[in-house]
Amino acid sequence: MNKTIEPWYKQFWPWVVFGIPGLTIIAGLVTVYIAFSDPDGLVSDDYYKDGLGINADLARDENAKQLGIKALCQLQNGKLTVRLSSTEGAPFADTLELKLIHTTRASFDKIIELKKDSKQQYSATLPTDLKAGSWILKIETEHWRIRTKLKHPFPANFEI
Repeated sequence: MNKTIEPWYKQFWPWVVFGIPGLTIIAGLVTVYIAFSDPDGLVSDDYYKDGLGINADLARDENAKQLGIKALCQLQNGKLTVRLSSTEGAPFADTLELKLIHTTRASFDKIIELKKDSKQQYSATLPTDLKAGSWILKIETEHWRIRTKLKHPFPANFEI
């Protein structure tokens, strides 16, 4: 019984023994690359300042509720048309700010100016590079703010 011994690189167990630590090192390097190439947008540097801003935003939300401000939105061929209404007859500015906020990636956020077409109607062209997923849409002035949460692609008609 003459049995020849194969070289180590043709055997199974050395590859298992060396392969598992090798794959672990590669996975660790990939994890480090991901951690440093994509900064976390959810971490805040100044929590106190953010808290004061939240209180101001809540006051604008409450003001919009008291004024009964609603927006009927129509999206057609990338153009967003917004018709505002108010139960209390609130005056509307010549331009409004539309904020498109991605729920998890701050780098995807967009700010668009809505321009007045008529007495209570505004319009703007939405960017074509919006990513699929969940978005918060805010229409605001310095005095009031209304908002809703939608999935992209957005429906043709929706209310804020």
